[in-house]
Amino acid sequence: MKTFHTYSYTFSVLIIVYVCIYYYYHTFKEAQVDNLLKEPSFWIVTGLLVFYATSLSVAGVFNFIATLPKEMIRLTRSIILFVNGVFYIILIIAFVCQINTRKSIPNS
Repeated sequence: MKTFHTYSYTFSVLIIVYVCIYYYYHTFKEAQVDNLLKEPSFWIVTGLLVFYATSLSVAGVFNFIATLPKEMIRLTRSIILFVNGVFYIILIIAFVCQINTRKSIPNS
């Protein structure tokens, strides 16, 4: 039987979540950004945090979920796909912010 590497994945996700939280702490502490919603880095970190914080709860018990009935596995898969979609929408917002930021910067 194949098993998912839950320990290494969980450890990696915890590092990513920690870095995201540190980014928020540093950004809010410095407060040098005029409009945070126009910062692509804010949206990218938000997407990473949403995706990995949600997937952490699922991936940590993935081997247990694999033993559950198929309905539960489908529900878990639907949750992961939904969060994945939210992650990509947030990344699209980040790239649109980057395009708008470049257009608003005057040429020297």
